[in-house]
Amino acid sequence: MSKKRFFKRNKKKDKQKQQEQKKKEEEDYEQNYTLTSSSSVESELFDSIESSETEEEEKEKEEEEEEEEKQKEKQKEKQKEKQKKIKKKLTTIKIADFLLEGETIKHQFENLLYVFYKRIGKTKTTVGNLLITNARLIFIPLDPRVYRYSISNIPTIFLGNINKIEKLKPLQSNTIDSTEKSAKGIEIECKDFQLSRFYLTANTNTVHRSEIILKIAKQAYPENKKSLFCYLHKVDKTTVDEFWEMYNPQKEFERMKVNLEEENFPWRRTTINETYNISPTYPIFLVTPRSCDDKLVTLAAQYRTKTRLPVLSYYNSQNGATITRGSQPRMGLKGARSEDDEKYLSAIRQATGNEKVLYIFDCRPKKNAVGNRTRGGGYEIVEYYDKCKLNFLGIDNIHVMRRSLAKLRELCFKTCYLKQNQWYDYLADTKWLLYIQKIVYWSVRTARLVGNKGNPVFVHCSDGWDRTAQICALSELLIDPYYRTIEGFEVLIEKEWLRFGHKFHQRIGHGDSNNEDSQRSPVFLQFIECVYQVLRQEPTAFQFNEQFLIFILDNLFSLQFGTFLFNREQDRLMNVLNQNTYSLWREINLNLGKFKNNLYIPTKKVLSPSTSMRHLVFWETYYLRKMFWKPIRMNIQNDNLYLENEKKLIHQQFEKLKNSEINNSQFAEIYQKFDLNIEGLLPEADENENIETLQKKNNTKHKRRHSAEENSNNFKHSPITKSSTTSQIGNKDKKERQRRKTVDPIHKSFHNEKEKKKKKKIRKVKRKSTKSSDSNKKKIQEIKKSEKGNGKEEEKKNDEGKENVKEKVKEKVKEKVKENVKENVKEKGKGKRKENEKEKRDGKKLQKDNNHHKKNKKSSSTKESSSNNSKKKKSKSSRSSKSSKSKKSKKSKKSSKSSNSSNSSVSNHSSSETSSDEK
Repeated sequence: MSKKRFFKRNKKKDKQKQQEQKKKEEEDYEQNYTLTSSSSVESELFDSIESSETEEEEKEKEEEEEEEEKQKEKQKEKQKEKQKKIKKKLTTIKIADFLLEGETIKHQFENLLYVFYKRIGKTKTTVGNLLITNARLIFIPLDPRVYRYSISNIPTIFLGNINKIEKLKPLQSNTIDSTEKSAKGIEIECKDFQLSRFYLTANTNTVHRSEIILKIAKQAYPENKKSLFCYLHKVDKTTVDEFWEMYNPQKEFERMKVNLEEENFPWRRTTINETYNISPTYPIFLVTPRSCDDKLVTLAAQYRTKTRLPVLSYYNSQNGATITRGSQPRMGLKGARSEDDEKYLSAIRQATGNEKVLYIFDCRPKKNAVGNRTRGGGYEIVEYYDKCKLNFLGIDNIHVMRRSLAKLRELCFKTCYLKQNQWYDYLADTKWLLYIQKIVYWSVRTARLVGNKGNPVFVHCSDGWDRTAQICALSELLIDPYYRTIEGFEVLIEKEWLRFGHKFHQRIGHGDSNNEDSQRSPVFLQFIECVYQVLRQEPTAFQFNEQFLIFILDNLFSLQFGTFLFNREQDRLMNVLNQNTYSLWREINLNLGKFKNNLYIPTKKVLSPSTSMRHLVFWETYYLRKMFWKPIRMNIQNDNLYLENEKKLIHQQFEKLKNSEINNSQFAEIYQKFDLNIEGLLPEADENENIETLQKKNNTKHKRRHSAEENSNNFKHSPITKSSTTSQIGNKDKKERQRRKTVDPIHKSFHNEKEKKKKKKIRKVKRKSTKSSDSNKKKIQEIKKSEKGNGKEEEKKNDEGKENVKEKVKEKVKEKVKENVKENVKEKGKGKRKENEKEKRDGKKLQKDNNHHKKNKKSSSTKESSSNNSKKKKSKSSRSSKSSKSKKSKKSKKSSKSSNSSNSSVSNHSSSETSSDEK
């Protein structure tokens, strides 16, 4: 194929490719153009659509806002209408709706003043009406804002809770008008640490204060006990309250797996006390060892006080260990012994196992146990009992606990009068927490013995119904998880406190006006607080919460229910309380939601809380919940309450220094050290004014920046006299400033500004002091002339004081002079040593030079030697003249000697040079 044809084909192919590329470019251009045009159109359309949508949205928003505003206005109107309705209801309260079942109004007193105080310390008062019913005292304020428009916040006091009623002096407070300050008042102290005060106003002056007190006392302390509110609270007395049968002893022992009907089981039920013949304070249902007959049981009961023999209280089904309770033995001074009692206790020990040891826990201190022998009581002698150990727990009696509670009540009522530093000191004086610590400790120990080790424990005190109930109930609560539930805790109180004869009537004083009765004691309150201490350390182990415990204590005093009436089971059955009164457990079980613990996790372990004092806490939520907060009496002129006396002492001490002839410049620096105001302390230059008037003015102008305690301590540790110079004070301040700069380098500028201000003040004071020094001398001379004829006795006293001051100053000056002399002597000795060392060095140099010169002199003539001797004489004369001058100038000794040595060396060199020239 020829070349021409080949090139033609290639050219055609290239043209075709070029044409195809142009077509593609044109097509792409058209497509892009159509896209751009379409996008522009779409954008315009989109903008128009958006604008329309935004307009619609704005309209919708405006409409929604208008609707919301209308709804808000409607809600506000509804709230206002509700508040108006509430105010109308509260202003016209229907008292019948507010009263309890069986409650009736007996008396009403209008326009009484009720005083209440906040925690801040501000006093507030409200006027209202006081209603006296057969159950409570109700105060209804005229202003509903006081109780926040809710009837539940109206203050009420149950009549059974009243412990004391006293008269008060007229009220004195800045928040009360002058007409009401002269009003007489009434103070009501309650058993649950509540205190309330009422005052008569001008509108209630027609009623006398004594009438109100008598009417309250008649309802609170009735002569007939059946007129108490617990009997009136239940109207329908034909029916029986089911909750009175909450505790069934047979079912409870079956739950503990005590098979009383089996012959092989080591425990059985006795029917001796069915008619309360043997022990009227014990229940009917009693469990004793099976190996003991009824005759042996009756004989053993006679050896115990009040015939309260040891009886089974708790049985541990896992290991067979038991807790038994009773009373002290009738040992007496003669040391009586009972073989029946010894056999009975050995049978209790053998019921768990022959190898186990029986622990006898006597709750009393050993001194009290020995003292009870004079009354026919005593304690067990371990030698007569097989495998027994006796321990005295050291818990004090009811009289000590009553005194401790009285101190605690005073402390809680007077909290605002105390300083913050004094609170724990006074709390320690009550010894309240110490007694609780002992109860918790020994109950934990019994729980470990019975629950973990499997040893039987026999607990008793003097009579067996106060301290034994505390230890037994708390130890059972730690061992058995059933007693940590709401139902189990109710059963525990019924079993250990109500059925075994705790004296609630005497210990609490239901309906008794004698608040100083020797039989009153807070035994049950201590038990509830011990449960609170355990609940605080083990919050997940209990089904109930803290409010459950507080509710039980409130109804212990309220007399709204009949559970805690009377001392023993026999009296409760005789008065038929299950028909005439309601039970407390009814109110709790109908409102279980309030008392349940949300953190409850059931466990079967034996609890062992810490018994150390550091883990026990003051129960603030109970003791300080209804406190009467009194205002703190503050001095309005001075915010600092405790600085006035200290100010006076400091100014008296500075006035004594004025008589010691110290300059005003020294006073300025001294006062600057204590950061006091100086202008009011220095006297002015006027000659007509007396010094006494100046002192009075100056005492009023004293002001301090720092606390008085620091100033007084500094003054005591560093007394100021004539010998104490101001340079020492300045050096201390400089050291402190340097230390602060090193610690806080960021605040250098701040401290520098302070230093400049202080320097300016010192300059101003020095200028004033120089002007006033001459005028003060003239004044003192004039006053001395006028006071010469006033008497010699005052002059003698002043002279003696001045002489004593001067003697002290002289002694201190002598001591300082001696110290300065010693230091100077040391410095002189050091200087002499240095001078001797320098002289030795200079002598060695001279010897070397002389040896060098002698070699040169051997070749010289006799003429030259004569000339050299004459020059040496001249040098010696020059030395002597210079030494005489050095003696006259004492301060420049070292410099003169060094110059002499240098001159001598120079002269020797000059002599050698002259000899060489002559040669």
